This record gives sequence, C-alpha cells and structure tokens, in this order.
Amino acid sequence: MYRPGESSNRADVMNRSYVQGLIGRLCLYNGGYATRRTDLGKDFYVDGDGKVLTFEDWSVEKNHAIYGRRSDWKEVYAIAKQYLTACVMNPGSVVLRTTDPRTKGSKGQEYGNPYQYTFQQMHGGNNLDLTDESLYEIPMEYNYSSDRPAYIGRPSSGGNGQAPCVACGQDRIQAHFYYGWFDNNDLRRDASCSVTGSSGQGQELMQSFDRSAWGKGCGPGTNKWDWNRLPSPNTLSYGTSGINMSYMRISDVYLMLAEVEAALGNEGTAKTYLATVHNRAFKNNIDPNFDNYINSCGSVFNAVIKERALEFSGEGVRRFDIIRTGILPQVAVENRQIMTAVIAGIRNKGYYTFENGNQIPAYIWTKMVNAKSTYGYRLTTQTPADKMDDPVLFPGWRGQHDDWGSIVPVYANQNMTNVAIKGLFKYIAPDSQEAKALEADGYVKTNWGIDMLNYEDSYATKLFAGYSDADYAAKNPPIHLLPNTYQVLLNSGITNGYGFKQQ
Repeated sequence: MYRPGESSNRADVMNRSYVQGLIGRLCLYNGGYATRRTDLGKDFYVDGDGKVLTFEDWSVEKNHAIYGRRSDWKEVYAIAKQYLTACVMNPGSVVLRTTDPRTKGSKGQEYGNPYQYTFQQMHGGNNLDLTDESLYEIPMEYNYSSDRPAYIGRPSSGGNGQAPCVACGQDRIQAHFYYGWFDNNDLRRDASCSVTGSSGQGQELMQSFDRSAWGKGCGPGTNKWDWNRLPSPNTLSYGTSGINMSYMRISDVYLMLAEVEAALGNEGTAKTYLATVHNRAFKNNIDPNFDNYINSCGSVFNAVIKERALEFSGEGVRRFDIIRTGILPQVAVENRQIMTAVIAGIRNKGYYTFENGNQIPAYIWTKMVNAKSTYGYRLTTQTPADKMDDPVLFPGWRGQHDDWGSIVPVYANQNMTNVAIKGLFKYIAPDSQEAKALEADGYVKTNWGIDMLNYEDSYATKLFAGYSDADYAAKNPPIHLLPNTYQVLLNSGITNGYGFKQQ
C-alpha cells in the first residue's frame, strides 16, 4: 500500500499513512474506557483470539453496567505506538504546517497563521485540491455536494439562494471553552470559533446566547468551514458548498502518539510530540509558556488530552476522547460547575472572569460598518499584531465574502457588511463613560452573556443530563448511549441494556 505522494497516490484514497493512523486510533478506542454491560455473561467480552477479557473498572456496578478499560490495555497501546510512530516517521507527502506559506493579500490582508491556511485549503473550490495535513480527505465536488457548513461550520440564517444560504450551526462552542481554554496568543481560537455568522443578506450577524434556530443564536459557532471562504459559492442549496472533509489530519497522529507515550510512562517523548503540535499554534512556532501549560494541566497526559480539545474543536472528537480516556464523569461535573459559576457571575456582577484574564460580559457594544471602504476587504484574516484593539479585525478570521454583490446581487448588502465589536473580552459597565462614548459613536448596547440567564438549564444545570454530581461521587457508570425507542423494542424483539427502560 502506497503512502500519499508515492506512485501518484493521494490522500483521497486509502493509503498506508492513513491506515497506520487508523490502526492507532482503533487501538486507543479498544484499550480505552467504555460503559459495558454486565448482564451478558462473564465470557461475553473476548479479544481477537477468543480469550476472555478482564477489566480495570473506574466505577461500581449499577444497572448491570460498569465503566472501565480492559486490563491488557498497555499491550493494545504498544500496538498503537508501533503504527503511529511509523506514520510520523514517514507520512509520505503529508506535512504538519508549522508556518503559513502565504504572504500579504492583494488588499493588504495579513496571514501568518498555519491553522487558517490549513482550513482555507479545504475551501479550495477545486476537488483536485487537498489539504497538506490530511492523511485521508474526501474531496467534494465544487458547487454540488458537502454538508459543510450546512450542519458543521460557521452559521448563517439565510435561506437557500441568499448570500450566503443557510447553515444551521448545529455544532456550538461552549462559552467557558471559548473564553477560558485558549491562551490569548493561540492562533487556533479565532480559526476554530466564531462569535459571528452571516445573515443571508451579505452581512455579519452576532451569534447571541438566545436559543434561536438556524444560525442566529446559542453562542459561538464553529468557524473552520464557512460559505464566505469559498471563491465563488453556489448559494442555491445548503448542501452544495464543495468544502472537503478531512477524516484524519497528521496533527491527530502526533497527539495520539503523544497520548500513548504518556500513558506508557514515556513522558519525555510524549512532551516532544505534544510540543510539535502545540507550538505551531503560536507566533514564531514557539509558546514560551509551554512548560507552564503542562504544569497547569497537572501532567503531560492531561496536557495532551486538553491539546486535542483545542486542536480539534468542532470536529466531533472531544466527546469520544472524554469517554475513552475515562474522564467523562469528571468532565460532566466540571462543565456544570464552571457554567453555573459563569452565569452566577453575569447575574451578580455583569461579567465572569476566567483564569486567563478574559471576561465574558452581560453586554457588548456593536455596530455595522463598511469594511471594504476602510480596509479594502470584508473577509478578514489574521489580526495584525498592532490591530488587536481594532473592533472589525479582532477577533480575526470572520467578516463576509468580498464579492457577494456579484454572486447574489439581489440579496447582498454592498455597504454595511461587518460587525464592529467592543467589550467582547473585557467588561464595560453599561453606565460608564466608555459605554456612553461608544454609543455616541454609533455603537449599540447588545445582549451577550445576559441571555444565558434565560436558559440556565440548557447552558449549565442540565449539561450532561442524566449524570449527576451524586453519580460522580458514588462512582456510578456514566450512560452516554442512546436507548432504543419504544417502537423499536415493540417491533424488533430487541431489548435495552445499561438500565434503560424497556417501554
């Protein structure tokens, strides 16, 4: 089997590098934690040779279920190490982008962000183009197929035929993750998460915390895939973007290998692989606080798991990571605790302050501006170092397509296209002189964190519903599976396990 780049082989077909990474991924799942039924008999769980498996259980047994991992997990991880190392040592033509090869844009846009470059490649508009980092990528026919960003990507409240058309934004980013997890110098935050979407009229739209549907609310959305970043998008139907789907990036292999090495006790080697991925998210490919980052996580292993959350946010990885690494019960409790504290802070003080210094306020101040007349472009890139206080360029990697007027002239607003945002990360008191000056300059006081108070059950108290703090204290097994419905049980003869009801 060839690697990408060998004998005209590409990453859009099954290849040696992807298979090696996939073997590593399968081993991590197979050797990881899971909730398993205990009412199937002690001989039900066997390995590939038919040998009955034993398990290291984190939980007590409840509802005929247990949460644990197989006792021989180190042997399985050793297999993962073999194949992941082989992939890292020779992935073929696949490369981990540590620099952005682009120079300034034609209108003066700044780049210098390898993460933005990687995801922009998926928007190439030509299914012959593949992302440099992909071990396996499905090319989508331009203006014909792809569910990105229809369901997974930057939201849009527009209808089909508008500018851009609809993207419902089903994959939302938790507020404490956006505000509190990223280092403020991490180049991934703005490329991964967006507080604005699109209106369908060629304008930016704030993603409020109101529980609106179809790209209007529920907080920050995933920013990695966006109608606005396509060269000339088809807006007739939401499933026609042509944005490619990467099934595995080389950074995943590096971090899986770092995880394996850390779990097996090889922290020095694990730290090296972790640093390779982590540092490319910072200017000049180095995070001067890398050791502090690890120390704040408590161990190299914990740092790797957090890094995976930062690296793959919005890509459907985190849920499975917290299950297989055994931290689902802890995460369930901690999520409720932090979001309950966030909402309490907003209710009592008007803001909440995270450990990194960021503040999520009850209100922000916004106004629509003509970005093209000021900057020469509407679709922004990396925020220049001397423009971090620019309300249009920060946060970066947002805005609107530069030429909706030519693509959808009936709908596209040609003037007031971008949202200028003040007070997103720093509380501004509504009755302060700063607030009054902003309002005199045309800014409007806009609901932000305050809207979470109306839906505290959704944002805090019912997160990971079904697994309570008492369950965690009692070490009950988490049930993260979906039960079969009554109709399925009635007509198929199938029964539910894990304590789920039978009717």
